[in-house]
Amino acid sequence: MRPKTNHRRRFMRAVPVILIAVGAVILSGCGSSGSSSTSPASTAPRHGGSLTVLEGDSFAGSWPGLDPATDTDGAANQSYMDAIFGQLYQLGQGGKWIPDLATSISATNGGKTWVFTLRKGVTFSDGTPLNAAAVKYTFDRIESPAEGSLFAIALLGPYKDSVVNSPYSVTVNFSAPYPGFLEAASQAFLGIVSPAAAKKEGTAGFGLHPVGSGPFEITSNVANQSITEVRNPNYDWGPAGLNHQGPACLSKIVFTEVPTESTRAGQLEHGQVDAAETILPPDYTTVKDNSSLKLYVVPGAGADYQYEINTQQAPWNNTQLRIALRDAINLPAILKAVYQGEYTQAWGPLMPNTAFYDPAVQNSWSYDPTLADSILQKAGWVLGSDGYRHKDGQILSISFEGSTPDRELRQEVSVYVQAYLKAVGIDMTITNVTAQAAIATEETAKYGIVATSFITASPSILYDFFDSALIPANGKSGENGSRLDNPTVDKWLATAETSSNPAVETTYWDDVQQYVVQNAVVIPIELEPYILATTSTVHGLAFDRRDYPMYYGVWLGS
Repeated sequence: MRPKTNHRRRFMRAVPVILIAVGAVILSGCGSSGSSSTSPASTAPRHGGSLTVLEGDSFAGSWPGLDPATDTDGAANQSYMDAIFGQLYQLGQGGKWIPDLATSISATNGGKTWVFTLRKGVTFSDGTPLNAAAVKYTFDRIESPAEGSLFAIALLGPYKDSVVNSPYSVTVNFSAPYPGFLEAASQAFLGIVSPAAAKKEGTAGFGLHPVGSGPFEITSNVANQSITEVRNPNYDWGPAGLNHQGPACLSKIVFTEVPTESTRAGQLEHGQVDAAETILPPDYTTVKDNSSLKLYVVPGAGADYQYEINTQQAPWNNTQLRIALRDAINLPAILKAVYQGEYTQAWGPLMPNTAFYDPAVQNSWSYDPTLADSILQKAGWVLGSDGYRHKDGQILSISFEGSTPDRELRQEVSVYVQAYLKAVGIDMTITNVTAQAAIATEETAKYGIVATSFITASPSILYDFFDSALIPANGKSGENGSRLDNPTVDKWLATAETSSNPAVETTYWDDVQQYVVQNAVVIPIELEPYILATTSTVHGLAFDRRDYPMYYGVWLGS
């Protein structure tokens, strides 16, 4: 069984959604009441219509599917699952907790015991009731080693068990205080699943045919091609405070995979689709300047895109050599060349919009090939006639494991990094692999660098990335790709995780971030906002506190 993390998931700071477009975002949904902000050319919100969205990520149907227990695919799948599954509570703007499937909650014993009263009359899209037994089943299922959960099991933290008090009351128990459980329970990864469907489909089948209680349901899930969701006509239990109530406005949403950024942008510009995600230069400027399109730029939170260096692999177990590796890379020049200045440099393991981000890491290191050369020379790595450094008959090399299919032009970034490292005599070999292959490689420890990022509302991602208990090993998955094994860092992480004192939390989260930067445990690369473009006919689009798009209140107008 995978190691358990004592997670305290916290909400992030308020994140602005930047809309670069003619007109304003419509905040009211179809048929909703109350005041709203609408653009002058808009008509009244309406029901019906099909929305086509082009996505860049590999689709859920391939691996591991739209199963909250096993999904790890990030932004795209989070949006799909948010539409399919309901959560006990929602995290609203300003950090306000909004009842969703639960109507009330009480926490005792310092957060070891949580009692939820559930909303009555809620059903899954297969017609079965959502009740206390379904909540217990969902959490117990995540804990089952047979499911192979990676992220959801971490969100459950020190889970002990769930007890059905009555059909609509459930107690969730933890073996240690878990005051951050409510934040965890607001994520789609802990969405409540239909026990009947999960048992029928089994571990592999449920990801392809997921059943939840959300405003949409899956009718088609074709691996690496498309996902079709249709409106759940019985949905009438949306959380208060969202931009819509009642059944969804749209009749259907079709998510189609188009890996190439320029192709997605081109189809959007020519009116062939309604929306496209991850619009990057040079298409970014073209879309921004098109008055018939809306461009949404949402700053992210969580772990920025970074290179995790295997700190247990020689010679990169030497801190000074890792500093040389990092400082040999001209990140400002790379980001300007690849993204034309639209992406900015990362400085530490967290993005600035994450709670407990330490601004002291900013500008604490820089591109310094002279320093890198000096460190390598002192360490005895001599530049040879082949342009690479050698010592004791060995070439100074490091392997880099990237991802395929490519996203956010990350493969192009790695080629630039390779060139800068070659300039100081370091040979970086690049291999781009699928998510499944990456996990397998990390468990063998046979790599030099792995690339990663993670969108989350919590600084607890530092625990995932740097606690020694989460180092991958044969048969044991984990997020600590740097393989950092430091008892002092473990102590800082544990203290920050379990404290309810903001001053204490700040001290120890800062200590972790500064240690990671000062010892070059990772190479922070870039801050990647979530970028989504739509036609001007798409209204009511909202984003949650983790920067994911919410399609529940979206409607099509003129």
